[in-house]
Amino acid sequence: MRCYFSAQPDSEDRLKKHRRVISFVIPDMGVIFRSLHFGTLVECGYVSLLALLTFIEKNPKFFSNQQIEIYTNIPLIVYQINKNVFCEKEARVLKDMAVLYKRKLDFFLNWIPKEYNKAILSLEKLPSAGYNLQLDFDTVQKVLRSDDNLNKGFVNLSF
Repeated sequence: MRCYFSAQPDSEDRLKKHRRVISFVIPDMGVIFRSLHFGTLVECGYVSLLALLTFIEKNPKFFSNQQIEIYTNIPLIVYQINKNVFCEKEARVLKDMAVLYKRKLDFFLNWIPKEYNKAILSLEKLPSAGYNLQLDFDTVQKVLRSDDNLNKGFVNLSF
């Protein structure tokens, strides 16, 4: 099953912390998730990836027999996860959690150009789904709405 995630900057400055739209999309299921988060592009990209992975983990009925392919237009995240290389201090905990998920869920993470990332497309360009799936979004929403540090919210998830 193909999944897409993204973090869209309010500005082109990738290193400064800004409010950004984080999103993930699973077109085959008609799933579109978007939220706001404050951080650098890489931090927000990891938050978006972790939200997607949390969603996959909490909905095993739909993903247990699927080969999971995840796509993003953020090459640094793809390189850091696939090669398990150095990550800046601010995003290290998030990267380490994504690596743990990679071992647990055995997904493929790939880079795609921005114009092909379905998590970036506007809603009218995504197909509507007539599915009546009982999916669990609660865990993802609780972690993202946590009053505590976001890292603590993800760390409290079971691996």
